[in-house]
Amino acid sequence: EKILSINPEVVLATGGIQEEVTKKLKESGIAVFIVDPKSFSELYADIEKVGKLLGAEKNAKEVINEMKKTVENVKRAVTNLEKVTVFFEIYSQPLMTAGKETFINEMIELAGGTNLGAQAGSGYPQYSVEQLVKDDPEVYIAVKGSMGDPGDIKKRSGFGQLKAVKENKVYVVDDNLVSRPGPRLAQGLLEIAEAIHPEAFCK
Repeated sequence: EKILSINPEVVLATGGIQEEVTKKLKESGIAVFIVDPKSFSELYADIEKVGKLLGAEKNAKEVINEMKKTVENVKRAVTNLEKVTVFFEIYSQPLMTAGKETFINEMIELAGGTNLGAQAGSGYPQYSVEQLVKDDPEVYIAVKGSMGDPGDIKKRSGFGQLKAVKENKVYVVDDNLVSRPGPRLAQGLLEIAEAIHPEAFCK
């Protein structure tokens, strides 16, 4: 109702949880553009489309070029390095990870890692601590932000036996850099790569 009251020419929205809202907007005659990419190539295309929509095509191309530059730098830095097993925590209770067909899965692979969550299915599946201990990731990454704070992962029951904990390879990243489909995902990719292969990004 609030959106309709301001009579916008177009509404930008994501998919999934906003589906019901976007349906009502379309039924009311409001133009809605859905931005819900699942990969960097899809994100580049969406940024280009939004640029055209807003009459800011030059700005959009500049953003895309900067992102591509960061992505290529990461790929080049890790290209000859051995793959590292990674567990990526989306939520702690219950323990949830990023599976196949997610941006995070692609980011881990681009960063030179093997995403353990991919074996659990697509989207964001739950993952048991027992399975986690069995898989024993070399690197553990969790997000902090709107979904919550992972706290001190090393002190969780059973986590002390993980290789990632023993070797002090547990990292926390800002969820805005990995969970929001926008230009900052390139920076998120860089942070993930630095966690997985710090030796490739020595400053």
